Amino acid sequence: MITPKWDNRFMNLAKMVSTWSKDKVTGVGAVIVNDDKKVISVGFNGFARGINDDVDCRHESPEKHHWTIHAERNCILEADIPLKGMTLYCTFFTCSVCAQEITQKGLKRVVAPEPDWNHPRYGEGQRIAVEMYKEKGIEVTFYKEKVNNHIAFWEIGCGGGKVHDIVTEDKFFEYIEYYKKKLLERGEKVSGYTINKDLGLIEFDLGAENKKHLLSFGEYEINDFIFGRK
Repeated sequence: MITPKWDNRFMNLAKMVSTWSKDKVTGVGAVIVNDDKKVISVGFNGFARGINDDVDCRHESPEKHHWTIHAERNCILEADIPLKGMTLYCTFFTCSVCAQEITQKGLKRVVAPEPDWNHPRYGEGQRIAVEMYKEKGIEVTFYKEKVNNHIAFWEIGCGGGKVHDIVTEDKFFEYIEYYKKKLLERGEKVSGYTINKDLGLIEFDLGAENKKHLLSFGEYEINDFIFGRK
């Protein structure tokens, strides 16, 4: 089963693949994976092999549409095994032509950002693509960019320490003040704190050369700490 965590990973891979495109307006990346989370194929919008993509006029609209293969189609063409039951990730929602190929190849799921359905150029084709997917029973997941990464705070102590809490990135400073308040409630004399951004270390000054430390870790999950994967 492909979980939201893996959706994020494969979409990030598709974004990286999109940087390989030479398109002057929009680089698009696509990735096809199976249920075992194995990457089967990747593709980006670009010209066919052996075609000169250094000719400027071939990158200008409307001529470029005669030369460019869409990322989704490139991804399908690059695959050397049947794609039935697989998932396609794409950084731009599919057009109706690519949807035809996705449907014909038997993919079961498409993950991509939700498009502007009223876009004067792409909207109609994308609406038709969704209609195709619904008719064939292909699952569509509109991918939403994660706004806030999660930060885990590790309370350093004897024997190593423990996870004190996990908060979203935007709550970083608010949480430090909360932790300071908790120290005061425990009778600690906190005169202030310093933050080492390079180390992710927060040092609380308790006076008489006593210190209390928190380590902050970004983009981690609580299970990564519990099972020692990080």
